Amino acid sequence: EKTVLLSIGKRSNKVKLLPEIKKLGEMKYKLYATYKTHKFLKTHGIEAIDVNKISQPHLKPNLADLLKANRFDLIINIPTNRENGKAREKTDGQVIREKAIAHNVLLITNTAVAKSMVEKLQAARV
Repeated sequence: EKTVLLSIGKRSNKVKLLPEIKKLGEMKYKLYATYKTHKFLKTHGIEAIDVNKISQPHLKPNLADLLKANRFDLIINIPTNRENGKAREKTDGQVIREKAIAHNVLLITNTAVAKSMVEKLQAARV
C-alpha cells in the first residue's frame, strides 16, 4: 500500500491541489495529513489520517515517529513562505523536508510539480 504525506500551507494551495488529492485517494493511496490540511480534506469528504505536529511529541500518531519509521512513499509539503521567521527553531516543514531527503522519499514542494506528478502517477497506472 502506497502512502502519501500531505502538508500544504495556504488555503489557496489546498484548493489548487484538491483535484489531485482526490485522484490520489481514488488510486488507493493511503493519505496522511497535518492538522490544517486534514481539516480541509475532511470538509471536502476526503479520508485522511490526521498526523500530529513534531512540536507535540506526546500526541500520536506523531509526524516525527512516522518520518523516522520511513512511513511515506511520497511527501507533498508546500511551504507557506512564512517559515523563515523563526531563526534558530526549525519548523515542522523544514524537518519534513530534511527527513524526506535523508530517507530518499520523493518530495514535492511546488503545486505545479505536485499536479504534474499526480497526472503521471495516474497515467502510469492505466
